[in-house]
Amino acid sequence: NTLEIIKRVKNAIPALQEMAGDKYGVQTLQDTGPFIIHSLEDVEFDLVYGALLAVIIIFGFLRNFTITIVSALSIPISIMGTIALMNFMGFDLNKMTLIGLTLSIGIIIDDAIVVLENIYKKMEAGMGKFEAAVEGTKEMAFAIMAISAMLLAVFIPVANMSGIVGKFFESFAMTVGFAVIISYTVAMTFMPSLSARVLHKGESWFYNITEPFFKAMEKVYDVLLKLVLRFKVSTLILILAIFVGSLSLFPKIGMDFIPKEDKAEFEIKLRAQPGVSLEEMIKESKVIENLVRKNKDILFTTLSVGYNTVKEKNKALIYVKLSPKNKRSLDQEHIIQNFREQLKPYQKMMYITAAAIPNIKGAGVSVPYQIVLMSDSLSDLEKAKKSLMEYLGKKKGFVDIDSNMDEGKPQIDITILRENANRLGISASQIAQAISIAFSSDLEISYFEEKGKQYNITLRFDDTNRVSLEDLKKIQLRAANGKLVYLDGLVKFSKTKSLAAIYHYDRQRQVTIYSDLFGLDLGGAVNYTKAGIDKLLPPGVHYKFTGFADEMVKTNKAFGAALGLSVILMFIILAILYESLIQPVIIMMALPLSIIGVMIALFLAGQHFSLFVMIGFMLLMGMVGKNAVLLVDFANEAVARGKDANAALLEAGEKRLRPILMTTIAMIFAMLPLAISDSLGSETKAPMAIAVIGGLLSSMILTLLVVPVIYRMINPLDRWMRKWYEGKIEE
Repeated sequence: NTLEIIKRVKNAIPALQEMAGDKYGVQTLQDTGPFIIHSLEDVEFDLVYGALLAVIIIFGFLRNFTITIVSALSIPISIMGTIALMNFMGFDLNKMTLIGLTLSIGIIIDDAIVVLENIYKKMEAGMGKFEAAVEGTKEMAFAIMAISAMLLAVFIPVANMSGIVGKFFESFAMTVGFAVIISYTVAMTFMPSLSARVLHKGESWFYNITEPFFKAMEKVYDVLLKLVLRFKVSTLILILAIFVGSLSLFPKIGMDFIPKEDKAEFEIKLRAQPGVSLEEMIKESKVIENLVRKNKDILFTTLSVGYNTVKEKNKALIYVKLSPKNKRSLDQEHIIQNFREQLKPYQKMMYITAAAIPNIKGAGVSVPYQIVLMSDSLSDLEKAKKSLMEYLGKKKGFVDIDSNMDEGKPQIDITILRENANRLGISASQIAQAISIAFSSDLEISYFEEKGKQYNITLRFDDTNRVSLEDLKKIQLRAANGKLVYLDGLVKFSKTKSLAAIYHYDRQRQVTIYSDLFGLDLGGAVNYTKAGIDKLLPPGVHYKFTGFADEMVKTNKAFGAALGLSVILMFIILAILYESLIQPVIIMMALPLSIIGVMIALFLAGQHFSLFVMIGFMLLMGMVGKNAVLLVDFANEAVARGKDANAALLEAGEKRLRPILMTTIAMIFAMLPLAISDSLGSETKAPMAIAVIGGLLSSMILTLLVVPVIYRMINPLDRWMRKWYEGKIEE
């Protein structure tokens, strides 16, 4: 557990400080503990607040205090049962599981309301408490089982996704799956048992005042339903046009892998000319650090020169800690962008980049956009790098474009003049040894011990005599005749440049180009690159996206596979439950209708499609089918009693309008705190909740009108097929 590790480290710090004494300073620089704790506390608040809002909505529809209290009891009971099941299966309470619990409130309250509302209707029809509880639960048992089975069909494939995506999805999917199982159990056992004891008929003054409004709403729906059933084809064409129109919003919405979270910290990386001295690099880096420290939102900074594994002294890293999110007016991304503008005048001295520290680091850099160019030719890679960086620079949104191919480090090549050396009887190894001893401390002459430690003593020039090329030339060697000669006459010096490192990818030489994004989504950046890269690359150079771009592609493939498998499982389960191959199609038509709301909601909220939106979308798939199940189930019962399809649909619509509106609006209000949250971690929670709310709204409105139309159109086919295969079975 991350928090447990942090706690133990903090407990060990006083002992380290005591060991360090006055010689060293020991203090905590980077601590993600407060962010994790605050994120969890905020989600806990969203959970409680969402449950409270859902209960208020239920009371607004039912206007019966007793039923509201009984249905509200299902929330804490189901959540406690889910947590117990999570604990038994070895899952922790973390951000993903808590979000899963928050989104499950809608499912929990939905099952309870559907049962209670039906029991109450039986009581209104004149049945006693116990009889109403038994008959009301029996009548809804099949529908609730179908809804629960649909939800589980969605989350079984999701829980088994692989890779980074699987790590995010697994705990979330399992939590919702556990909640579905517990919720079904509570709705089928505890709800009818309690109802048989505490429910009673009776209408309050509030009920009598508000009932005309609900009656008017039912009349409006009745008129609309008759209208769409009359113009079936026109209705379907209109809905199809709206669906296609909503899909056209996708390029404008854009796509990211994971939204950037405001963790109140970021990094500034500096890169000077390769030949810079350590003292000069420290001095220039301090200028930048002091400028950064002047900002009122900065708590502290740390500077590391030569921070990478190669210990290159021309590279430095400034870690910047910001004040908490709720104590500043600007968010982290805008502060970073402001620093980019402030540091532009210093770009003449060195190359400067600023970027947030992501949750998941890809390819060792902190930015989302990374592309690897591969070739056997370094010169071709150099050309490709230059062309691509210029191309990216033309697009607004790419910031701090950089690559891992640095300018060559300055070096001095020493070529031995063989003729001169041979004439004086001096070998190449003597020359090499003399230079090495004078400049690199390779000659060990003694050692000394102190407090049990051994230190080697080596011989070399002092610092003042090993600064310039002239110092090298003054080195003297003893010739074969015993005379001393200067190195200057034995070798030729030439100044050149060489690469500090040559990187490889799949055993080919590679250059990685990376960029941060501001005001541009990752999907848009990748599409822009793909549109022009083939014309830019020389023959023999090919490319591959890595980091978040690569993970985004993997996520899309995994999401597509899980979605396809979920649809197949849902169809099979519904086909078995309804003993029909046509009725599952009617119910599953609600799924694409939810996409309309998801697209419009994300577009209006200015949010990108991301991993967390996908998680919400998978949850939505299970949720939106339940309205269609309730409608189809009641229509089937009416048809079985001898009514024609039109009359059966009008009766089902009239009976199920209030429960569908009530449960969907309760779900929406349960997720509202997540959607409007601006607390820590809201960057990941909000898009998910906004997508689910948009999908629920569109599916609620369209399911009430479109599902009856589809039922009316393909029900004759269902009846004909039933006659055919039921007849075969009888034979």
